[in-house]
Parts: sequence; C-alpha cells; structure tokens
Amino acid sequence: MKNTFVSILLSLTFLLSLGSVLSIASLTQGPITIISPAPNQHYVPGQPLIVDFSSPNYPNTGVTVNLENSTGGIITQKVGSTDAHGNFNATLLIWPFPQQKYGQIQIVPGNYTVVIALGNVYTASISVSFSYPQKTIVVTVLDALTKAPIAGATVSAVNASAPSSFPTVTATTSSSGTATLQVPAVPGVSNSYKVTVTAPGYSTNTTVVTLSASVNTTSITVYLSPTTLLATVIAYQVNGQNVVTSPPYTTAQGKVIVLQPLFGYVGETVSVILKVTVGTSPVLAFVQGYIGTSTITAVAEGGGIYNLTFTIPTFINGSIASEGTLLVNVTYQSQTVNLLVPVLATYNFQSQIAALQAQIKNLTAQIIGLNAELASLRNNITLLNSTFTAMVNSLKTQIASLNNTVNSLNSTVMSLQSSIASLKTQIASLNNTVSSLSGEVSSLTSQLNTLRANVSALSSQISTLQSRINDLNNKFSTLSTITYASLALGVIALVISIVALILVLRVMRKVSP
Repeated sequence: MKNTFVSILLSLTFLLSLGSVLSIASLTQGPITIISPAPNQHYVPGQPLIVDFSSPNYPNTGVTVNLENSTGGIITQKVGSTDAHGNFNATLLIWPFPQQKYGQIQIVPGNYTVVIALGNVYTASISVSFSYPQKTIVVTVLDALTKAPIAGATVSAVNASAPSSFPTVTATTSSSGTATLQVPAVPGVSNSYKVTVTAPGYSTNTTVVTLSASVNTTSITVYLSPTTLLATVIAYQVNGQNVVTSPPYTTAQGKVIVLQPLFGYVGETVSVILKVTVGTSPVLAFVQGYIGTSTITAVAEGGGIYNLTFTIPTFINGSIASEGTLLVNVTYQSQTVNLLVPVLATYNFQSQIAALQAQIKNLTAQIIGLNAELASLRNNITLLNSTFTAMVNSLKTQIASLNNTVNSLNSTVMSLQSSIASLKTQIASLNNTVSSLSGEVSSLTSQLNTLRANVSALSSQISTLQSRINDLNNKFSTLSTITYASLALGVIALVISIVALILVLRVMRKVSP
C-alpha cells in the first residue's frame, strides 16, 4: 500500500514538474539549450530533477551531468549521450527517494549546481535548490515534581524512521520552558519524530511525536524528573587531621541528620569534608554552614569535594561540655540538601593545664629571682644595721664627750661668775680709791691729758663690755652651755681689761711726784 502511494505521489510530482518545465522558457549557453531545470528551480521531496537539453549540432555526443555542491563536490552524476537529433533527457535524481550519495557526500537541503558537459566541446551550468516542507513542534518542558517550567533545557528532534538521512533540529527552552522546532516533513518517509529533552540536574526524556499531515503545528509537554542530589560527608578533620572517615549520612530532598557527632575542643579548628554529586557525577554546588552565630562558606577543592572549616564556639558559657549543631546547606540548581551535624564541644583542660604549668614555671622563676633579691636585701639590711649600730655608738660617745664638755663649761661659767663678783667688789674699792685720789688727780692732770686718749678708749671698751655683760645677764636663762662658755670668755676678757686698767693707774700713781 505504501509503495503504491509513493508511486502515485511520484507520478503526480513528475507531471507537475513536466507542466512547469513546458511553461518555462529555455536557457541557452553556447551550443546547449537547457529546457530543464529552469534557472534557480526549487525542488521538494519526491520531485524528480530532470535534465533536458538540446544541441542539434552535436548528435550522438557523449554527455556527463553532475550535481555539485557549493564547494564543487560532486553529489551525483549521470552519464549518457545525445540522440540522433542532439537531444538529451534523463532523470538525475528523485530527492530524497532514496537518499542519494556520490562517494561520501550526502544530499542535504541547500543550493546546488547542475553542470552539463557536452563531450569535450562545451560545459553549461544552472543553479537549483532543495528544501523540505516545514512543520512546527512546540515542546513545553516541566519539572516532574514541582510542575515548574525548566529554562535552558536542550530539545532536539530527528526523523524516527531515517535519523541518518535528515538533519537533527535543536532548540533551547525559554524562561517559560518552551522551545519551538521547525522539522522537515517528508511525504512517504516518516511522519514520526523522536524528541529528546535534556537539562542539567534532570534525567533525559525521549518522546516519539507523530505529525498529522493536516496540522502544521504540534504541541507536546515533556516532564523531566530531577536526578538525586547527594551530599556525602566523607571525613571529619581536627587541625587538618582525619579523626572520622566515612561517617553515616543520608541524602534526600530535605533535612539530613548525621548520626555520628563531631567532637572537639572549644576554640579548636575542625573541618567537615563533603562530596557533592548528582547521581554519580560531581557538580559545582553552593555549600554553606551555620553554627552558633557564624556563617561559613565551604571551599571547593575540585571533583565535587568541599571543605567546610570552622572554629568550635562555646555553646553554653561556664559549661564544661556543651552540644551544638552545624547546619550544612547544599544547593544545586533547584535542589537542596541539608545536613545536621551534632558538634560536642569541651574545654581543652590539657591545654589549660599546660598553660597553667607554664605560668607556674614562670612564677617559680620569678619567686626564685625575688628570693635572691630578698636575700640581697637582707644582707644589705644586716650591713646597714651594723653601720647604724656603729654610728649610734659613735654618736653616743660624742654625746657623752659633749656632756662632759658642757659640765666643764658650766664649772668654768660658775668660776667666772665668782670672779666677776670679786671684780665688782674690787671695782667698788677702786672707785673709793679714785675718790680719795682726786686731789692727786689734779696734780696729775698734765699727765692724764696724755693718757686721756687711752683712758677714753678704755672707758669705751668698758662701756661696751658692761653692755655685753648686761646683755649676757639677760640671756643667761636661754644660753646653751656653749654660749655660757663664750660669755665666760667675754667676762675673762673684761676682767683682763680691768686688771690692765688698774695696772696702768698704779703705774701712773707711782710715776706722779
């Protein structure tokens, strides 16, 4: 039945082609008049390409007809000769029944050149083109779980019966998840197309679409199932060293609890090493962790491996041990996996003890140094005590000596006071003597005139000494022992002066007649 339909279709297209050829004016190039094909004639599937020309001056001449592509490659070839009247008529090909090849060059839609070689006489050429009738397939791609449109999906369509004979048409879905494909509609070959849809993070979906001959646009909806996002915890590390490998994990569209906790000291640097894959393929995802008030972004180490490094905080102040949770969020496209890692934090008493021991050692060294300084101070104090005792003893000796000196001076002062009293008596007696000698004084006036100056000076000294004596009498109550001694010396000087005066008077008396 199919072969009968194809034969009828070919006959109809041949008649249509023949009718169009009869109505098209011929093209003459040199001795060749080309009747078919017409210049720039367009061919569709099932329409034969008939080469018909005449060259009356070259009957029974060899003819080679080539169909060449734009680069000069020969697609197909027909060899024959003109008849007795110089005419040539032959079907070069019926495209694409079957798909024609010359060597390895395949006929595809496009522009071609028919080249006619008439023996070694002349070559003529004429341009033709091939194309498929177009039908439209509109594909809408949705997420099978959320029913949301998937943008950026790749949609391809190829003829289901002859995939190697027709080009594959490809398009990308828009933000609304739709892609429009223009596919060749080849009568008699196949009206079915295999539509394949791929998108990152989703499994591939292939659907066969049957196109209706009476409908130019066919719309279909394709659902893609997300592939599983896996976030595998492969190791725990403390200070760069693995402490746990392959801890238990679960991956799903939601929260995941890591049953085996991560132990560490407060303030210690720890790492959670993860591998993120979609199916079995590593992917570049966004991995972030949250613990306490801190947010940590994982470092991608390549091959889907991620390193989430953080410092264990104090979850409960003042508690020896406290437990917190590290929330790990893994996002890839529209998929999210959350890992909950229990973190048990304890204070590092060993490090604290070591620190305290270091402090004790340091304090011990300081105490030893202070003890040495204290011993030195004690030696200095002992030396100072000895020096002080010696100084005190020396001062005591000096004080005793001074006391003796004061006592001696006191005795001297008392003796001087007695002498002064005696001198006062003698002065009174002298005064009486002077009164009795007034007569003698008159006779000695001439002599006294020479001595007045001396007497006047002596009188002045006596007055001064008398004044000093009066002052000394007033100050006796406040004078120290040393002052008494000075006063005694003054009194002695006064006595000496008085004695000298008496001696002078006696001399004068003896001298007077």
